[in-house]
Amino acid sequence: MMSKRLFFIILLIALFMCSAALVPIAYANIGGASTIEKTADVINKDKVYFKVKNNENVRIMDFHIKIDGAKIISISTPNGWSAQGTDGNGKPIAQPPYYDVHWTANSTSTAIQPGNFSGEFDIEIEEGYTDYNFSEKLKHIITAWITYEDSGTAGQCPYSKTIFKQKRANEDSPWTTEETQALAYYKESIGPSGGSLAMGTDGTIVVSAGDVTAATWFGGCALPGYVPDYIGQMTSDNGQIMKSYILGPHGEDFANPVTVSLSYASVPGIRNPRPYLYNPETNTWSLVSGAIVDAENQQVTFQTTHFSIYGIGGEPAPVPATSKWSILMLGLGGIAVLLWQRRKFGKLITSLRAA
Repeated sequence: MMSKRLFFIILLIALFMCSAALVPIAYANIGGASTIEKTADVINKDKVYFKVKNNENVRIMDFHIKIDGAKIISISTPNGWSAQGTDGNGKPIAQPPYYDVHWTANSTSTAIQPGNFSGEFDIEIEEGYTDYNFSEKLKHIITAWITYEDSGTAGQCPYSKTIFKQKRANEDSPWTTEETQALAYYKESIGPSGGSLAMGTDGTIVVSAGDVTAATWFGGCALPGYVPDYIGQMTSDNGQIMKSYILGPHGEDFANPVTVSLSYASVPGIRNPRPYLYNPETNTWSLVSGAIVDAENQQVTFQTTHFSIYGIGGEPAPVPATSKWSILMLGLGGIAVLLWQRRKFGKLITSLRAA
């Protein structure tokens, strides 16, 4: 007969093996400054108002909204702005099961200036899309983010700096915050004598003496997986993008190459990591040649004369929902339970027969 000690040992091993096989990959959030305020109409719960507060030292040029699980039936735009993602008559274009609309400032003078609030952006929605697999109405989820002017000056990052998600179960439910997330953009003025910029724990930019002829603002940050969603895109050599970065001054070329090191420490399980350059015109990722991979410090280093969007790609480690080992351990655990309880079951059956 199996002892209790042996039973618990087998059971613990089985549970450990199963939990190890089911651990999901997680990505860390990062922090930032500007804010998006959302309020709902007191009378009409389907009407939602947005205001943006610019807490940066740059102009905000774009404000984006994505609505999941509902239809946008009207859009209002502040003076000096225009709504993109519409049919030209102010009607939003449907992209089931979501709408993706953004407002763009018509000029830098009408953009949201440092320290200022925007005018009111508002939308009206109604019950929309259904999950046809379950014939249930999808939850309404609002995702919002902002884009900064991309001119390469201090603190400017051409992608989202603030994001939030709010959801409600249906049109009669109140809005609740699902997620808040923001993006930190690191910047540093580097002159002809050279210098470096640390992008938090996400990497470094090293400018050697003589690489620039005048003081230049350098910047960079790791992009989270929201818009544009580069994570998971395929590369030119059949790899997969698993982390992306924006380097500034965005789109600028240098006479001499600067050295860039990008960290992939927050991407657990990546295999054969390597850097790629993104081409927005063709939506493709090309391999950066001559890169050095530092497996001990989990970073790739390369030289470039062009600042733009870069990514770390590779092959993701397989994370099976259930492995052969976990099935085996579950089976052993079940056998252990049966063996341990066999004697008790036997006594129970004997007593029932005697009765």
